[in-house]
Amino acid sequence: MQGAHHARLQHWAKHAPSTAAIQSDHQIVTYQALADQVASLPQHRDGPSLVYSQTSQWLEHLARLIQASRDGFCYLLGLDQQAAAEQLAKTLSATEVGQPSIQNPALHTAFYASFTSGSSGTPKCFFRDEASWLQSYQHLDRFVGTYPSIAVATGAAHSMGVFFALWALHRGKSVHFDSLAADVWVGTPTHLELCYQALSKQPPKVILLGGSAISTAQINTWQNVLPNTQFLGFYGASELSFVSIYDLTRTKPSSVGLPLDGVDIRIRDDHEIWVRSSQRCLGYLNAELLEDTDGFIYVGDQGKLRENGELDIFHRIDAIKVAGKLLYPAQIEAALQKHAAVIQVAVKHYDDPLRGQRVTAHAVSSASVAALKQHLVTELGEAYRSVHIHIADALPKLASGKINYGAL
Repeated sequence: MQGAHHARLQHWAKHAPSTAAIQSDHQIVTYQALADQVASLPQHRDGPSLVYSQTSQWLEHLARLIQASRDGFCYLLGLDQQAAAEQLAKTLSATEVGQPSIQNPALHTAFYASFTSGSSGTPKCFFRDEASWLQSYQHLDRFVGTYPSIAVATGAAHSMGVFFALWALHRGKSVHFDSLAADVWVGTPTHLELCYQALSKQPPKVILLGGSAISTAQINTWQNVLPNTQFLGFYGASELSFVSIYDLTRTKPSSVGLPLDGVDIRIRDDHEIWVRSSQRCLGYLNAELLEDTDGFIYVGDQGKLRENGELDIFHRIDAIKVAGKLLYPAQIEAALQKHAAVIQVAVKHYDDPLRGQRVTAHAVSSASVAALKQHLVTELGEAYRSVHIHIADALPKLASGKINYGAL
């Protein structure tokens, strides 16, 4: 599959040269102009190697990835201009664009590398080939493939933004950055909270959300403002794209719907979610990929399968023992998200000199502590009365838009 993205760009440049491939409030790049920009990039002849650029320009990131498809190197996304990022690139034997490359046989089929968010530990550098992304594109086609334009809220310097942008370009669509006007709008719940009122001026037909849990209260608020928009969620991981794509208005807060066709789920005794999929990455460059003998990989989440086959996601923290009783953070989050006045919630445990551990639920909510505590006990039982409730104006976020549990 090497060369697939470059070949498709050439196809659209020939058959739809004046169609807008990428556009923002300040710039429109046609398919012909994008193909010309990629063609102007010098051939990379150093074989399988890891290459990065410190640019913040979304157009260069996309052009470099298509160049990687053309020339057979792996483009590393997710580095900024800080010295720590440069050191990490050196550790991974990555070289900046224009510098002599260091060959890495492990990358012989890879064209893209980036970092996990770090929400389940130290960020890992994963690498993927074009074939795995082409498999993922087929799932997107099923849900939003008929729409001609897509707005990507995260930008192209983020792995989510790059993925959706390349899917759109591969399919001959128009990708919008810094612009809300498109048929499909993609982002995290955090991004949507910031702009759903503005979206009402020119509502998208579909909003596609991923990256963190979404409460019933959030969905109700968005639907009131955007009543004719379809709300879809997606669950997955950087290492394997989509596990599920589901209707946010028809699933419970903890559910991410049914696994997609071709995605197999295995739940271990400790609730670990293991996934087997043709969308999977090739591995990590700075860690060992946890894989069993049947080809299932573990990417850091916990959950359970419902009787109807839907997948429930627990939080990444294991069960916590408080005063001799086991409490489950994921169940606490899911229960509190059912409360109509809860916008967002995150549960974390802390050392406690008396009980050993203390569990605190940080909630963005207009309800009182007493009301949320009673709701939690009603949902989960008396054992959960020991959970502390903290009302917050907002929860800290990672750059990806996910909740930063380390900052709580």
